[in-house]
Amino acid sequence: MKKSAFFLFLIISHLMGCREPYDPALDNNIISSLVVEGMINAEGITTINISRTQRLVEKSVRKFEAGAKVEIEGDNNSKFALTDKGDGVYASAANSLPRDRKYRLRIKTAAGREYLSDYASVKTTPPVAVTWKQDAEGVKVFANTKDPSGSSLYYHWLTEETWEIMSPLITRYRVTVRTNNTFSVGNRSAEDQQGARHCWNTVRSANILSATVIQSNNTISDFSLIDIPNGSEKLDIRYSVLVWQYSVSREAFEFFEVMKKNSEKMGSVFDPQPTFARGNISSISDPNELVVGFVDCSVPSSQRIFITSQEAKNWKHAIVCQTSYVANNPVDLRAALPNDNTLISTALISDTPAPNGAEVILGYNVVKAECVDCRTKGNNIKPAFW
Repeated sequence: MKKSAFFLFLIISHLMGCREPYDPALDNNIISSLVVEGMINAEGITTINISRTQRLVEKSVRKFEAGAKVEIEGDNNSKFALTDKGDGVYASAANSLPRDRKYRLRIKTAAGREYLSDYASVKTTPPVAVTWKQDAEGVKVFANTKDPSGSSLYYHWLTEETWEIMSPLITRYRVTVRTNNTFSVGNRSAEDQQGARHCWNTVRSANILSATVIQSNNTISDFSLIDIPNGSEKLDIRYSVLVWQYSVSREAFEFFEVMKKNSEKMGSVFDPQPTFARGNISSISDPNELVVGFVDCSVPSSQRIFITSQEAKNWKHAIVCQTSYVANNPVDLRAALPNDNTLISTALISDTPAPNGAEVILGYNVVKAECVDCRTKGNNIKPAFW
């Protein structure tokens, strides 16, 4: 979700109407309200993200909720546990839940506070067809679906993008920074050189994507999911997106719509104040506690597509990798290599070796780290689906 829509702006906007910049002094219980993201998957793995709200002025990383006990409960007293995967992510085994039951989510935090969502019936989702088009602005990815039965009227989508990254340059030098702020330059192994060359980056949905059927034939056509602007590195080599489509209740759809409108206004506190999005999750420990989230239950459909740079016509993505020469002495090198944002590309080696035959390095060409190490923008573990 844009800005994850989980900053305290969602809470304070419900309480205040001020149009001046502020960082309100609010109760700590409100500042750290629980945020629950995810859907109960009746035919597969359920993934739930749990975090905490924070002040609008806080630009730090999200505050994840660790060590919680999370379970799916059926209205027949069945229970399905979720495992803490770290960073606020909780995931179940691949379950196949009976479709004639209703399900809810129970959360017990490490601090002992309990939360419960409302029971939700299982909704079956029609197939999703993912398409893409290229225009003057870039590449756009769309969702298409049709439900002849007319039972699915509201939809919610999640996306996961993956793209390949190749470092333009290769370096055999490694800079090691010590705890006393000194450093040394050594040689990378051939394996490490290759590991810094080829990477992949994966990003989950950053926006709230939901829609209702407005056509008379229960069809959604070309619903915009992702915009890839011209020059993006995503299509530099090969790009893939996995789209999950969920059929949801009207109440869930309305919740996502409020969250979407709020997130679109998050850029400035001078915008009209958004509405607090009240979902279907409440605190058992304190009925007055504000909780953000809506947990529905669905059997999603999904599709993965791939797009190559050859398919995206005339795609141009250029990394500016301008090198600068630095003499091989501690003072100049320390000034040129202040942090991990700059790395050595190549070295200037003297024609005359040292008395022991070792090469004499006169200086180094330094460059932006992303030019020689793709791990600054992803990881070098090839996805199983690649």
